[in-house]
Amino acid sequence: MTIFGIHRNISGRMLVLGSLFFLFACGEGKQKGSLFATKQIVVDVVVFNYLNRPIYDVYLDGKMVGGSASLSDSPYGQFSTIAGVVVPLGPQTLTWILDGPKGMFRNGEIDSVKNSLVITPELVPPGVRSLGVHIYPDNTAELIFSKDVLEQSERGLVYAKEFQKHNE
Repeated sequence: MTIFGIHRNISGRMLVLGSLFFLFACGEGKQKGSLFATKQIVVDVVVFNYLNRPIYDVYLDGKMVGGSASLSDSPYGQFSTIAGVVVPLGPQTLTWILDGPKGMFRNGEIDSVKNSLVITPELVPPGVRSLGVHIYPDNTAELIFSKDVLEQSERGLVYAKEFQKHNE
């Protein structure tokens, strides 16, 4: 065997050992930054609309997650549900289209969230099935995960109570 053959043999073994070390170091995907870590989740998305007007074509990270009618004689918090939405972890975009009676200011315009929305693995509880997208009148939003049925957010209840008080 020549010197080049010995070097090639040693280099090949080192490459295999290095690859195995890399895979073992990554574990089974339970460690942060692991090769096998989950990069997305599949959830049922419920859009809660706390605006005093209807919205539609609500998109979370470029995926349609619903729309929501907001009737003039009902409290804020009207909602819609879309099942089986694949949501990636990381920074999110959120947009919707404003609607309302014919001639209402800004009808048909696209609005977007002002605050940053980031989904990290720590925010997603084990066994999560639902994601609530709560859209507020100041163009901010909250993403709230749940294992069970979603309800209005604490902040959203404030808007709903205020609406009910003025419409009694």
